[in-house]
Amino acid sequence: NAMTMEGEDAPTGRIVLVDYPYIALDNGFTLTGGGVTIEPVKEMNILQDQASEAVGKVIEQINDEMGFDFIYFYNNTKELFRGHGFDPTFRINPDGWILEEEGPRIWDYYHINRFGHINLAAALAEEGSFVSGGAALAAMLHDEGFLHTVAFAGDAYSGKIGEPIVFSANGSYDPSGNPITQYEWDFDDDGTVDATT
Repeated sequence: NAMTMEGEDAPTGRIVLVDYPYIALDNGFTLTGGGVTIEPVKEMNILQDQASEAVGKVIEQINDEMGFDFIYFYNNTKELFRGHGFDPTFRINPDGWILEEEGPRIWDYYHINRFGHINLAAALAEEGSFVSGGAALAAMLHDEGFLHTVAFAGDAYSGKIGEPIVFSANGSYDPSGNPITQYEWDFDDDGTVDATT
């Protein structure tokens, strides 16, 4: 049944519910056993998408019953964290925003780390509804190097010997909205830029 609040009992704030990011990089990692091959990251992402959709419907129902947007669902987290998940091939992602190393408590695993929290806070500040001076906070975090440009070079590439492969970083973006003017490519993962476009 519908809930109505008026006068002094009416809520004056809002709840912000943050969707969880995809935990792992979707780099084609597979597990094989018993004649079955699965892609665990893809399967996890499907479950997370289903959960996010269900949460969104519940929030919509609650807001309808309240008569205003009492709960704000920030569901851009998966996009914000793209490229910053842990590497399921058991290599540390140097640009990771998810804890990958063993912590003192089991819930320390796969939780958003400091850089993830800073970038998430800046993204929420850019929404403008939750922090006074949100745009100034986002600009300060970007200038201090906390709000990182998200580099996304696409999914796994394949090709035939002698034929060109087209690489695309079109999914990359700057959370502050600044245009990307240059892409640097490290094809052999040695930390040295091999090509600039």
